[in-house]
Order: sequence, then C-alpha cells, then structure tokens
Amino acid sequence: MSDLPYRRATFRQADRTDNKVSLYNSGQPLGVECVGCGRRALTFADPKAFARLQGDMTRLQALKFKCTKCGSREVQLWMFYSDEHREKFMERPVGGPEF
Repeated sequence: MSDLPYRRATFRQADRTDNKVSLYNSGQPLGVECVGCGRRALTFADPKAFARLQGDMTRLQALKFKCTKCGSREVQLWMFYSDEHREKFMERPVGGPEF
C-alpha cells in the first residue's frame, strides 16, 4: 500500500446541517473554541447531558455559548471522530486545529 499524500482529519468544524442528533450519533461531546481568546472546552461530556441529545433536532449553530474566561459569545464548534481526536483538540495550542 502506498503512502497517501494527505492526513485524515482529526476533527471538523460543525456546519449548518449538524444538529444534536448528529452529535449524539458521533458518540463524542461537542468541542467549543472561543474566537476571542482561544479557550477550549467540551460540552455534552456528561453522560446524562449527552443522553438528552437523542432525538433533539436543534441545530448546533443555534446553541448559545459564552466564554468563562473573556466573556465573548463568538465561538467555533468542533465535532470529533474518536476519543483520541477529542484529546488532541484539547491539547492543541491556541491558533486553531491542523488537518
């Protein structure tokens, strides 16, 4: 098998079609990154909160977040493909993900 000239994405930015059901189906919490200061957090990581996602068609981009560090409400939302990818998101330095 030859080496492929690309790397598989570790996570992706949530788009306008993603909703709570698609997040539930991913099996991963939602990554939230503050545009103002770069702080990162995971939401819906609690099993009870995660279970409430099932059947909820609310679009992820309709959710409101506020950074606890700088107070900004402008965030980027990220979806993950695995536990490893979620961990990389939380470890990556401020400045955005690399694909």
